[in-house]
Amino acid sequence: MFGKLPGISIGAILELTDLSGRMIKYKVYDKYLVDPSNVACTSQHTNGKKEVTLITCNSNGKQRHIIKAREI
Repeated sequence: MFGKLPGISIGAILELTDLSGRMIKYKVYDKYLVDPSNVACTSQHTNGKKEVTLITCNSNGKQRHIIKAREI
């Protein structure tokens, strides 16, 4: 499902649809790789901003791609 996620660029716009059918746009502000044991990216501290964090494994499964985006 997230196979193309590693190729996304900072500044890219993500469009997600909530359960009521409303489309919400997010702008990517950070992307990085972490080891599977590093869960710091799941922190809920966003300074009151609405954010989404997308996580998927790299091709060999030894690291995780992290994509952080804020609602615009």
